[in-house]
Amino acid sequence: MHFVYVLLGWEGFVTDGRVLRDVITKRHGLKVPHGKVKNWRNLKHSSAHNVIKRCFGLLKPRWGILRIPSFYPIRVHNRIIIACCLLHNFI
Repeated sequence: MHFVYVLLGWEGFVTDGRVLRDVITKRHGLKVPHGKVKNWRNLKHSSAHNVIKRCFGLLKPRWGILRIPSFYPIRVHNRIIIACCLLHNFI
């Protein structure tokens, strides 16, 4: 239950497909066999979905700053989220 990939900078709701496309298109992003994206995505999504929900379920109660609306600039807010994820992984 560690954070491996945290995608910051998008406000509001982001779909799983959008995150997957972003991860795959990065220079050093995930490597997926050609033609297998849909099957691979379904398999990984179903196996990881509950773990991801549990991680965020632990992260928000532990770090109160994530439970309230943030009025910090987006750059500062992104750094706060990364710091909370890193501390979560460390603890």
